[in-house]
Amino acid sequence: MKDIFYHNDEYILRAHEYMESWNYLEAKKLLVKLLEDEPDHGPAHFLLGKIYSFQLHDNGTALYHYREALAHCPILIDAYYYLICLYIDRGDYEKALQVCHQALDQPGIAEDFIWYYQAQALEKSGHFIDALDFYEKALLHSIDDETVRQCEDGMARVNKKREFQQRQKVVYWSSHVAVV
Repeated sequence: MKDIFYHNDEYILRAHEYMESWNYLEAKKLLVKLLEDEPDHGPAHFLLGKIYSFQLHDNGTALYHYREALAHCPILIDAYYYLICLYIDRGDYEKALQVCHQALDQPGIAEDFIWYYQAQALEKSGHFIDALDFYEKALLHSIDDETVRQCEDGMARVNKKREFQQRQKVVYWSSHVAVV
């Protein structure tokens, strides 16, 4: 595989400049041109994913570009975070968990963030005990105040959901007990 950064640095730098000045149309044109010449350019796919996700609100195309970015350049750490969040937002928790597992194999990944995302996916899919385990794991390993707060909030929310779930079971069984 060719060094993906060798002759395309200028395209990526210029695309970043366009994006920083809110000129997403020009950035998109530039990145599409780059991908026509080199379709396996991971950073170009990643930036297009961001444009499609945040500016064009086309999450289907954003998913495609984030997956392509990671397929061609698995060291793009931010692409894991964006892809996981997009899967969680779309309710595709299994895929979010799969990407979490892949991300944990990458050097430089913030494991506490990945564990937090795993907890979110598990919570939203109704696996409350597992979600608590991952919230606790993220909480214990994080030094980021915001992540710590989010984990504490997540744990409190999951405990409320578990309590509600238990009350629902008691109500169901008590209403179905035969009176002798």
